[in-house]
Amino acid sequence: MKNFILETDERKRIINLYQSKGLILNEQLGALIRKAISWAGKNEDDIATLFKTSEKALAVTIDDIVSAAVKSKSVTQLDDLQIKLMHAFNPSGQVPNMVNAQAQVKNILNGYAKSKGQSNWTQIKNSVTSPTQSAGQSAGASASSAAAASANKLAGQRVSNRWYGWTPDNIDFTQMSNIKNIDELNKAIANALKSGNLNLIPRGGFDKLGIKSTDFGGYGFRGFMKDQMINKGAKINEIIPEQGRWSVTFV
Repeated sequence: MKNFILETDERKRIINLYQSKGLILNEQLGALIRKAISWAGKNEDDIATLFKTSEKALAVTIDDIVSAAVKSKSVTQLDDLQIKLMHAFNPSGQVPNMVNAQAQVKNILNGYAKSKGQSNWTQIKNSVTSPTQSAGQSAGASASSAAAASANKLAGQRVSNRWYGWTPDNIDFTQMSNIKNIDELNKAIANALKSGNLNLIPRGGFDKLGIKSTDFGGYGFRGFMKDQMINKGAKINEIIPEQGRWSVTFV
């Protein structure tokens, strides 16, 4: 058999293909994932200590991801890291395992944040989107956030594809590029929740439910779902992707 050499672009394409399926081919990130799994059960402070002492090399892996996010002023890479960690702790995407996986991921990322002198991972993400925000701007942002939260009709609710407010009349499908109706939307959401790939969820179309496409850092409904599932630990009650059935208790 003849040897062959992959072109750089082809190699990247293959890596991206595998990563889209939740498989880690990047060796540095793979090492982080494997170590994270071995830390199951450790609390945030224990993990922070590990990042500052024996596992400094792994902290550098996350440093690089955060630095790239700061340069692009986008939290997409940070969300991708969280998604990969979620997949590692719950590869099957089963509902009973979701809460524990969320807790493990929260401990890992908050532990990293504490090792950098921050209170939690949310502060790291905020520093990416608003690295030079002044006190006055921060206060204004907090007020704006509070106003948005008060208008949000999903927060604090147990919402499902059968919820009374989840109707075609309340959703604008013209703001979505690949979804034409509520059945397709429900299947997209259910698949996103099961796979952990929340990028499958659309951004716009939910103004009547109190979430504009410009909310949540310009990620709209997708940003709301990421904030709920990753940062706030919203509870998944049901997922049946093939039927478009899903249910989440939002915080």
